[in-house]
Amino acid sequence: MIQRNDDLWLDFLWLLWRRRSYSYRSGG
Repeated sequence: MIQRNDDLWLDFLWLLWRRRSYSYRSGG
């Protein structure tokens, strides 16, 4: 379960990074 949680956390971080990059690209 812990490993699965880590995977979820990684996905969350990746999503945040993607969103941040997208926002930066958009100019916000």
